[in-house]
Amino acid sequence: MALSPIPSEHDYQRSSPSMDWSDQSPVASPDCFPANPSSTPLDLLDTWYPQYLRCTQYFLEQGQFSPAVLSLAAFLNIRLPCQRLRRYIRRLVVTGHDSPEVLQAFFGAGWAGGVGCVVQQERQTYLFTAKSSGWAATKAAYDLAPDEQTPFLRPLRAPAEAELRLAESRWKEEEEEADAEEPWLAAYIDLHAGRETQVVIYSSAEATASTTIDIDIDHPPRPRSHTNAPPSPETGADRLSLLHPRHPHPQTIRRQLLALFQHIHTRLLPAYTAHLAATATATATATAKDHQLAPPPPQAFLIGNLHTGLLALLFAVPPHHQNHAGAGLDVERQEWGKAYTSGSAAFVPGIKVHRYDRAPYVKYLFGREVVCSGAAAAPAGFRFHTREGRRGVQPEHFALVRSRTVIPRSDATLAMLPGAAVYVQQQQQHAGTVGAGEEDAEDPVAWAFLGPDGSLATLHVEAAYRGHGLAGRVAREAMRRGMVEDGRWWTGEDDTETSMLVHTNVAMGNGASRRVMEKLGGRVGWTVTWTVVEML
Repeated sequence: MALSPIPSEHDYQRSSPSMDWSDQSPVASPDCFPANPSSTPLDLLDTWYPQYLRCTQYFLEQGQFSPAVLSLAAFLNIRLPCQRLRRYIRRLVVTGHDSPEVLQAFFGAGWAGGVGCVVQQERQTYLFTAKSSGWAATKAAYDLAPDEQTPFLRPLRAPAEAELRLAESRWKEEEEEADAEEPWLAAYIDLHAGRETQVVIYSSAEATASTTIDIDIDHPPRPRSHTNAPPSPETGADRLSLLHPRHPHPQTIRRQLLALFQHIHTRLLPAYTAHLAATATATATATAKDHQLAPPPPQAFLIGNLHTGLLALLFAVPPHHQNHAGAGLDVERQEWGKAYTSGSAAFVPGIKVHRYDRAPYVKYLFGREVVCSGAAAAPAGFRFHTREGRRGVQPEHFALVRSRTVIPRSDATLAMLPGAAVYVQQQQQHAGTVGAGEEDAEDPVAWAFLGPDGSLATLHVEAAYRGHGLAGRVAREAMRRGMVEDGRWWTGEDDTETSMLVHTNVAMGNGASRRVMEKLGGRVGWTVTWTVVEML
């Protein structure tokens, strides 16, 4: 049996006068049917569905058997007969054959009321597909396996202005969400740090989605013993950092955090707990005698410098979903803040949060202009070295440093940290009055270190020497020595403004220390917390 050659599109148009291929009138108004199916009222569906059934019946009983429809289906490489409508509508749309005349031939005179909304949906989908993909990908999306491939693609036929506006608005929404790159997580883990920070976590979302809200926190007066913080005001307006309540990937970040916790629990904790068991007696004796923060339970781990927004993502149910569905963004943020500061929110199943700082720490950032300000002399009557010329805190002073803070740092940790210390010049003048062997007992009166992560840490001024500007001087000197002289966190290759950032964390209620940071030129970055987490 010989097959006649397939006519070209030009030949087909010439031989089909009953179908006006050049008709450029819009197929249907974009508002002929709601673009969002979830907003379609039921009474509209009840009105539409009988018309759709009539179009289906016409297609099944008449349309697909008419010579004109059979000829066009052969030209567009799609088989007849068939029991489904949408595949033909799609093929007509992408080839530019969805004119009113063609649609009437396929689906009858009542096509606009029955399948007009389906045609409009497919036109919108085609606009999205063509804009987001190349020609090959778009064609592949409309091919029908195994052998009903789309023979050609055409631009959307006779697009109405309202139709293009609708597509553009929807496209912008999709584009904004696509631009929000899926976040990633990085962590530094050292369980053997024990009471010192064991885990530090960073999420890329912190840089792009951090927002702040006003909160009111009760700051109980702090005792002067064991800390350099003076009594602080009982109340004060502060700001809490959260990730944006409508961040596009909150569940992804939560899954990443839980996966990290599970990795620590299953892969790292067993060896660490075995080590703890072997040294249990010595560890218990050492920690029982000091005033510092207790170590986390053996099956838990201490996370430090954690963005408060990351911790809030571990709440079992986002607060604004509990009682404020559909509420404004400001209300959502305030509900997050109340849940965080009150400690009332439950956490996701599978984890136990032993503690976190409901009044978090404020992170201050110091730029290059502060860090590289040049070496400065100590204030009159003080010096940055011992009588023998040794700079910084000496090993014999480590016990003194620990006695002034609740933050536990071992001798080994303090010995590896760059820092600065201030000594009293007058001690040398009275050296002849001290007893035998006492001349070497020279204690610093102020000190500061740069922590393992390059943060300004353990800043302290002895009570008798406050008011002389020593805190700012010793802090600036510690930053300069650690970043410029020691070069531990900076190689000198990058001279940009952000190449030499130092940060520090100050308790939100420690007004005196916060004022020192601001006088130094520190700017508020975000809020962080220290938390102890256990996988159940």
